[in-house]
Amino acid sequence: METTKKAYVEKKHSELFESLGCFFAFSNKQFREGYDSAKVEKPVKYVQIGAGLLCTKPNVDALLDGMKNIEKQWLKDRKASEKIKLQFVGIDSWNRPVFRDPNEKKYFGDVCNLFGDDATEADVLKKVTIYDLCYFGEYFGCEPMGTDVPDKYYI
Repeated sequence: METTKKAYVEKKHSELFESLGCFFAFSNKQFREGYDSAKVEKPVKYVQIGAGLLCTKPNVDALLDGMKNIEKQWLKDRKASEKIKLQFVGIDSWNRPVFRDPNEKKYFGDVCNLFGDDATEADVLKKVTIYDLCYFGEYFGCEPMGTDVPDKYYI
């Protein structure tokens, strides 16, 4: 499904950022370039959201809501193509939750939400969604490849 592809989601994020005057900057020069090219009424104050993303102060709530809506739509569209439920395997030595395709040697995990060794599947599922997972490889504990999870999977 086209709407679940990474490029589509990134396009939606870019459109949202542009509509709200958001941009990424990692130096004063990049900030000035972004500020000058942003299509917002100036002067305006910017807030750092994280990972270099800057947003006009009045638009922060709209940005966060917009990103949540993009994720919700992505999850809804993925559900239309769900076929195989990934099985929770456990927490690897890097504290990452790991899931496995029940029919093939394919492992998926989350590199952002980390858990203790004693975390249960219920603990993990409270924080982790399919949106957070990436392909790890063919065995438990392998390094993440970083590629997207195919549409045929869900947790």
